[in-house]
Amino acid sequence: MIRIPLRQSLEEFISHLSEYAVHLWAITVLFYGFGDLGTTFIGVSVTGIAETGPVAGPLLRRFGFQLVVVVKLLFLAICFAFWRLVPDRVAVGIPLGLGVLGVVVVLWNVSIILTR
Repeated sequence: MIRIPLRQSLEEFISHLSEYAVHLWAITVLFYGFGDLGTTFIGVSVTGIAETGPVAGPLLRRFGFQLVVVVKLLFLAICFAFWRLVPDRVAVGIPLGLGVLGVVVVLWNVSIILTR
């Protein structure tokens, strides 16, 4: 469990959060990777919902779901490479941001599917 003292500095917090980078990457892969792809596939192929994302939408309509998967994997690989290359004090922001985005996108997709 993450414990954050109220008087902890931002640098100390980021340093502490960096210790959980593997967990953040697991959340990223689970939600941003599998969760988004899975809910998008269900939404598009099972319920007939249109993908409206600025990247995935046009790719999906023109080239199909397989290319969306390839682009998602390529993007995750590039983000992972940046995570390894950037200074530690900012690196944790990459899996943290993608993980939070993934959770939000999956919740959004599920809400759209359930209200269809």
